[in-house]
Amino acid sequence: MIAWLQGSAGWLALPMQAVSALGQAEFYLVLVPAVYWCVDVGLGVRLAVVLLGGVELNNALKIAAHMPRPLWLDPHLHALNGETGFGLPSGHAQHAVSVWGLLAARLRRRPVWAGVLAWMALVGVSRVVLAAHFPSDVLAGWAVGAVWLWICWRYGGRVAVSVSARPLGLQVGVCLLASAAALGPVALGLAGLDGWSVPGAWAVNSMTSLGVAPDPLNAHEAVQAAGTLFGITAGALGMRRAGGFRTAGSASRRGARLVLGLAGAFCLWYGLAPAPDHLATPAGYAVDVLRAALVGLWISAGAPLLFCRFKLAEAGNTSA
Repeated sequence: MIAWLQGSAGWLALPMQAVSALGQAEFYLVLVPAVYWCVDVGLGVRLAVVLLGGVELNNALKIAAHMPRPLWLDPHLHALNGETGFGLPSGHAQHAVSVWGLLAARLRRRPVWAGVLAWMALVGVSRVVLAAHFPSDVLAGWAVGAVWLWICWRYGGRVAVSVSARPLGLQVGVCLLASAAALGPVALGLAGLDGWSVPGAWAVNSMTSLGVAPDPLNAHEAVQAAGTLFGITAGALGMRRAGGFRTAGSASRRGARLVLGLAGAFCLWYGLAPAPDHLATPAGYAVDVLRAALVGLWISAGAPLLFCRFKLAEAGNTSA
């Protein structure tokens, strides 16, 4: 199917690459702060939990299934995507359902739902056309995303109310435990694959197609998601206790918040990056989780405090 799509509809390559780019983690890590800083604080926190918790879930399921990507099996497919992790389930398809589904559920408008459903389908098709996933990977991603969204929608509010009734120190402790628990299945999965190695044919085909070897046992994405989840949730709780901030304001003020906030996050992320030769070491993972937590704290607390100081936002709690 993938070979047929690439051969008979080659014109789809460029638009599908554009669609797929909007499903990358980098895009969501701009979307979530933009919502938190400029639209609604509470919705921004919920989006962060759905996205980052979903990243952990996706990584754990990928490791449990440890299934290949199409290019690892057939080097004759056109290499239009450079993913190096396992294939099942598709993270792009999963996040398209959970993140955009949450936004649609909050807005509760039929045209929005129609647009989101179309987007979910388009993202799934793009992953197949780009030979990043088999159709089964996409179907599994949609299913996992729907179940994860239902869990977050049904139980997220209850958990938030229960946690917010506790002292701040205990709230932060719960955030830390939740982030560690989210990382736990990934760590257990990697321990279960101790001694496993990428089949030689997968490595050869990936090198032939992409010029890079598969690296499916890399845990950096999961570590970064756990650190960011802790930083955002703990910072949001602290910010609320400190009085909060209001997302209302003119378009220019909101735009200034976005530019200033993203610039700070960019400086923290790249300024604290571990040296390339230390990435896979315990020190590299420690730096990864620390910088991710600091970026999360910046998003939910540091940047809003700066906005208030520079008169780009007003103090005061909104929905959280």
